Amino acid sequence: MKKTELNEFYEILDRINEIQLLGLSDFRIGQVNSQMLYMHYMENRDTIQYKRDVVKRIIFRCFTKLYKVEIMGKAQTVFFVARNNSAFRKDHLENVRKAANLLKNRALVYGTVNEGHTLKRIYTLVLPVIWAVQLHKKIKSWLLCWQMSSNTYFDYIDYLEFKEYEKNYYPNAEGVVLLSETHPASQFVGQYYKNKGNTTVALMHSLMSKGNVERMLVYNSICDYIISYSEYATKMAELRLYDRYKKGIYELGMLQFINSKLEKRKITTVKRIGVFLDGMSGKSLHSNLKMIQIAIDSFQDKDVEIFVKCHPSATCEEIDFWKSNIVSERAVNFYTTEVLSLELEKSTDVMILRNTNCFMEGIYQCIPTFIFNMEPVDFKNIPEDIFFSSSEELSGQIKKISTGEMERVLDRLRVYLCGNDNPEFYYKSFFGDLGWE
Repeated sequence: MKKTELNEFYEILDRINEIQLLGLSDFRIGQVNSQMLYMHYMENRDTIQYKRDVVKRIIFRCFTKLYKVEIMGKAQTVFFVARNNSAFRKDHLENVRKAANLLKNRALVYGTVNEGHTLKRIYTLVLPVIWAVQLHKKIKSWLLCWQMSSNTYFDYIDYLEFKEYEKNYYPNAEGVVLLSETHPASQFVGQYYKNKGNTTVALMHSLMSKGNVERMLVYNSICDYIISYSEYATKMAELRLYDRYKKGIYELGMLQFINSKLEKRKITTVKRIGVFLDGMSGKSLHSNLKMIQIAIDSFQDKDVEIFVKCHPSATCEEIDFWKSNIVSERAVNFYTTEVLSLELEKSTDVMILRNTNCFMEGIYQCIPTFIFNMEPVDFKNIPEDIFFSSSEELSGQIKKISTGEMERVLDRLRVYLCGNDNPEFYYKSFFGDLGWE
């Protein structure tokens, strides 16, 4: 972060009431080149030193987000977030605050997969955080929100490793949400990566066809609009894989289709589905209108409600123009980041969200449904001296945390979580069940 950005970051966080900031260092989550990290991991995976470095350099970069936010119990909300730096833009932070309002004594683990990131990003940034949280034995269940982009192509080796990690994580999960930010007019939909055929779409199909669909609270009906807009796909044969899902959605309707998948696990009943479209930028009125119309046309299911996020700079006249020129049998709801006039029942809705920028705006509307069967999280029993070595730090007066102090925090946390002062025991217990021996 630039100095001015960091100052703005502090100012915004200071206004968050539910989460009291104790101090932030300039941790650059999301700046690690995932492919280099993956190669480095393959070369050094058997060494204890590498595992130690991973914990300190990557895993607890995420964990320090918790450490630096009032984790000791003064604040009623503990909000886990592991994603890239765009999460700390001003509009995103405001929505994090709103999400935190609904996460009283609960925890949300949210990880994204953006362009150029492989599944290794999930292993190194998101899943280890979940594992660390589970070590507290405070949280009995968790939910992984896994966001995928049409431009994110996974190498086959990543998929194979995913299948292995899945065996350890999924049995303990209450649900997995697959979200897609794929735009229906994307020219990349259906493209192959190095002719291997492992597109995001193919991976989603593989996950669903191998029995994982019962473990998904919601899955994105990517097949619905990919077939509708098949002229954008480069490999038509790929689309045939989705015929049975497309058939099920059209025969039952998306709402009933999702509920039929949830019924086996007796999780919940979805009452409404909303699709958030994000296309309102500085483009011309007519360009935006065409883009919105394409997106709306791609959702044929009568159960889906349409919400279009307008850029804060959009005027009332511009929104009126779009409203009057949109051709749709269903009502299209327009809203801005600043005015979230969404007429949604917060405790009953599950939404399928389309875009990274829309995710935080929409997630707080449906968190009560996403997070379920979770016991209250209370960190008051964790001794203060694990995280803070002085009353000055505890009072929140220090704005920078030294590297040495961070090392001592990690050591104290390791002993507390594992009940053993042997580093080898710690790393084995942390990675052993994941196959990282």
